[in-house]
Order: sequence, then structure tokens, then C-alpha cells
Amino acid sequence: MAPNVVPFEPDYPGTGSPSDGPGDAKSLIEGASGDATISKAVPASPSPPTSPSSPADTPTETEPDYVPTGDGYFYIRNADGSFQPQAYYQGPDGRYWPYEG
Repeated sequence: MAPNVVPFEPDYPGTGSPSDGPGDAKSLIEGASGDATISKAVPASPSPPTSPSSPADTPTETEPDYVPTGDGYFYIRNADGSFQPQAYYQGPDGRYWPYEG
């Protein structure tokens, strides 16, 4: 046996919003000529265009301090004078690559 289902009917006619008042949804979106029109939302106050930040505003990354050990490997010296545990080697193009042994 199918349950008795009653469709929902709001207390007010219209699009489902009490502020719409009487009328159906079709009459609310049709223009004077009967063509359906869609209005676009316009912000109340447009935000000012953002300008690119100046180089002084962005933090600059400093090149790590690679310290040679004399055996072909390099270690990065931290700001406090300690060293990172990862060993690096210098490739033929001058870039430093992590040593994976």
C-alpha cells in the first residue's frame, strides 16, 4: 500500500517567498513584451582594482648558504650556525642536488 503523500502548498502564492506577493513565477520573470528576461546582480559598491604588490612588500627568498666539506659534498648552514642533515652535491650546471646514497 502506497503512503498517502500530499504535495506541499505554501500559505502564499508566488515563487515561494512571502515578499513576492501574489502572482506566479512565470509572470515575475517575463518582461513587458512577454519575453523572459534575466537580470544580473550588480554589487552595491565595486571593489577597487588591486595593484600588484611592490617588491618591498613580498618577502624575498635568500639563496641557501651551501658550505663545502672538501670531499665534494655541501651542507646548508642555517641562520643560527647549525647545519641541515641533508648532503648536497653540485651538478655540472652549478645547481645543488640532494645526495641520495
